[in-house]
Amino acid sequence: MKHNPRLIKSILLVLLVALTALAQHAFLPAAGAAHTAYLLLSLTTAIAMRERETRAAVFGLLAGALWDIASPLPDGVLALFFLVFACGASLLAHFVFRQSLLSAAVLCGGGCALLALLLFAFSRAGIAAFFPLLFGSFLPCLLLTAISLPVFYFAVRAIDRKWFAAPGNQT
Repeated sequence: MKHNPRLIKSILLVLLVALTALAQHAFLPAAGAAHTAYLLLSLTTAIAMRERETRAAVFGLLAGALWDIASPLPDGVLALFFLVFACGASLLAHFVFRQSLLSAAVLCGGGCALLALLLFAFSRAGIAAFFPLLFGSFLPCLLLTAISLPVFYFAVRAIDRKWFAAPGNQT
């Protein structure tokens, strides 16, 4: 039986996205975490750095759909955001930036800012609550996301190198 490396890699990445969603929405809040990192955003950034636009968009859609399940926002908002973000990050990573941890940090930081603006736009808080939300909620989440990004970046890179180390396997 011949093994398809792209299929095995995709299965591993889907499992990683599902486990990350569980950690972000179930395990960390149950453990008493006051602020949780945007783990799915940092994972989506790491995947988008290594995948082409279409595959990155599919993984972004999966991550957004899993976040939508646990979110009070209207259905599909986060799925659409993650789809567009993953596709854009993949395009930028392949045509503008180099594939490095610094580039991933820039893309993830921009994604965090856009996600925070999206979450604020759908919140019921007025404009007067912007700065308290910024310093009380967004910045701790941004710092935790920045800490989690290298873990996901090197994990996705290891999966990519493991399953695509043989010549002739192209992403």
